[in-house]
Amino acid sequence: MKLKLTISLCIMCFAMMAQWTNISTGKIGKAHLVWAVSEDSIIATGNHGKMYYSHDGGQTFDSITTIFNFGEWFSDLQFSSSGKGYFCGGTAFGNYSNFLASTDDVGLTWDSLTSNQFAGSSFNQIDFLTDDIGFIRGDNDLLLKTLDAGQSFSQVPIPLGARINSVSIVDSQTCFISTSEFDLTGISNYRILKSIDQGNTWREVYLNSIIGNSFSSYKNINSFHFSNSMMGHAVGNNGIVLKTIDGGENWSVQTLVNDSTFFMDVYFINENLGFALGIYAFAGNSRSSWTTNDGGKNWTKDSYSFTSISFANDSLGYAIQNGVIFKTTKAGNIGQNENKTSPLALFPNPIASGEFLNLENIGDSKTIEIYDALGRLMMKKTYEGAFPLTKFQAGIYYIKIDGNSNRLAPFIVVE
Repeated sequence: MKLKLTISLCIMCFAMMAQWTNISTGKIGKAHLVWAVSEDSIIATGNHGKMYYSHDGGQTFDSITTIFNFGEWFSDLQFSSSGKGYFCGGTAFGNYSNFLASTDDVGLTWDSLTSNQFAGSSFNQIDFLTDDIGFIRGDNDLLLKTLDAGQSFSQVPIPLGARINSVSIVDSQTCFISTSEFDLTGISNYRILKSIDQGNTWREVYLNSIIGNSFSSYKNINSFHFSNSMMGHAVGNNGIVLKTIDGGENWSVQTLVNDSTFFMDVYFINENLGFALGIYAFAGNSRSSWTTNDGGKNWTKDSYSFTSISFANDSLGYAIQNGVIFKTTKAGNIGQNENKTSPLALFPNPIASGEFLNLENIGDSKTIEIYDALGRLMMKKTYEGAFPLTKFQAGIYYIKIDGNSNRLAPFIVVE
């Protein structure tokens, strides 16, 4: 009993520090995608064609079973308004390939709009500007658009030989795609193309040409997010983060986080606060999530590994880790520092007892305090550089800077 109590307290303390709370365990099965329709309404996809929804902020959940089952998977989920939503997916071996479904009642019922009609196995991404206007990206380099809420589709022309990695629609005429192309000379071209006529014609606005075709040289752009019509971010393989401040006419490399994180999704709450969701390409595809509070200039790896995230407003959001839905009411604690400095970071994390702990973004701070998961002070010292964690037992701890509860970070000690 004592061990179970200690573990529970550790988990509770850790969740409080990170400002995320588990709201789905014991209520629903494994979730994959989540969308915050409003402050109280949450929609999530599950296994075997199930959808989960809550209209009380996650206190209770109900589930429905769609026509899609074991052989199909959900690839993307989006609500274009408070009532209208879409999900897409497909299968390589089940009954329904390339499906798109919609709801008009906040996810209570879903109608299949298309399946088994197009080449390939799965629709991988949807991006709807309004209830009616949207783009659907499939495998097999298929790009469709609809202007009537999925009642009809037209195929969008793309450059010959290009592989589409992501699509984003900004207004009724402006949209972007990212592409990758490989030629016989060993040069790989990674591009962002812009259209101002709903995808009828495309113009190159970003090009990254790489010599060689090794895994570490892949620079695919996997996701876009526009905070407004002028400012947007794009993320991709090998830790690349791009930014535009002129409506996508020019893209600058804002940072390279590292060469082993493949960013698969990016989500900004506002112009400054954002998340990037990644995969460690060389470590068994383990997940990671990163945060920024300065518009993407600096990124800090957080202690979670979210695979889907959505916010209802600047503070209230939902995310999924390992099939579990988490909730925050404080923007995941991003940008909460009183002095508006970059988030405190430490490494390695997890760390073995006796290893040296390094701190980043500490600024001019001097005094550090380390507490265990029960809130007991374990160490207090003046920070003068990396220091060893001697005599620390395995468990969850957190470090506080200058006694400021807004400048803390959790870490794990392993044997």
